[in-house]
Amino acid sequence: MTIPFSQTPRTITADRNLTDFDVRVFLAICSYRNSKTGFAWPARTTLAEIVGSHVGSISRSMGRLEDCGYISIEPRPGRTNMIAILRPMTKSRPFQP
Repeated sequence: MTIPFSQTPRTITADRNLTDFDVRVFLAICSYRNSKTGFAWPARTTLAEIVGSHVGSISRSMGRLEDCGYISIEPRPGRTNMIAILRPMTKSRPFQP
């Protein structure tokens, strides 16, 4: 049996602009990352269930993650948002381990 895991950029664990909750949300998003495209599209309700929180808290956390350059959120009307996991300190490319 294989156990799924997510890699975490070291910069996110040391970033004082983020809370421990934000890091948990980031890891939850990463667990849905498509390895071929680098994108994830989990519903906020799914993320809320995973981390044991409310959808509003997820939205605020995702906003902080986006403001700090760890993710980019592309709205897709009628569907879940497309989330790019970015390289730390850049807003140009999806994160590739």
